[in-house]
Amino acid sequence: MKINKKKLVNYFSNILDAIFIIKRDKKRIIKSFTDKIDTKINDSVFTLNVINKGKIINYERGIAQRLRYLANVYGLGSVIPINRKDRIINVGANIGEVTIWCCLNGADVLSIEGNPYAFECLKLNCYGLNAKLFNEVLWKENSKVTFRNQNGGTSSTIVGIGDLPPGLDNVVNAKTLDSVYDEAFQNDPNDIKSIIGDVEGAEPELLLGSKKILKKVQYISLDCGPERIGKVTSWELVANYLKKNNFEIMSSRNVGRRILIARNLNNKFVK
Repeated sequence: MKINKKKLVNYFSNILDAIFIIKRDKKRIIKSFTDKIDTKINDSVFTLNVINKGKIINYERGIAQRLRYLANVYGLGSVIPINRKDRIINVGANIGEVTIWCCLNGADVLSIEGNPYAFECLKLNCYGLNAKLFNEVLWKENSKVTFRNQNGGTSSTIVGIGDLPPGLDNVVNAKTLDSVYDEAFQNDPNDIKSIIGDVEGAEPELLLGSKKILKKVQYISLDCGPERIGKVTSWELVANYLKKNNFEIMSSRNVGRRILIARNLNNKFVK
């Protein structure tokens, strides 16, 4: 049996990159195929379920590199230390890239995604990982809202809050993060290392629905970019709310997204 030397070298190079976090400029050989559910991509080491082939460009240096990039965007492992058994809440988890990174670094993750198409990918991508997955739209109260899902994509937003992608509107039963957390971890006293993610402009409303758990959250890392109606950012609303609740704004990153990172000054584990 002949062995393709080039493919073998590429395979083991990708394994080394994934294990030792070697940043290489060489592009990966990315293969994709579509089944009845979605599009899958493979970089010769990992396979990931995505919504469509238009996302493949995000993985040209490999899936592991993409996960590390997103972790860095949210300050994970640098500004926010992630240790084994840390509890993470990933809001607007999309297809699960941040959730996967946190799980592979030993965290215990509550992963929440409102878009049903993205959620199907999230389930497939996080199968076997230490993550509790919820298909819920997060809001400031438990009530019905009109929620728009992008046609053929993973973008989604609450009508009246975010800029609307072309898609289909549905009336859904939205929940507070407090409610979802209680469902996932009933009467659990553990601290929460961080709430991380992007809820497409509804970050202020997300926090209003997190009053119960906010006091035991050590860090917040949210995408507060210009996604509210009129391309307005949610940064000031989020920053002001967190300051009133004794959080310190640690970082504001502009990396194609405007990421706000804050720490809880009341939490005894945050130095």
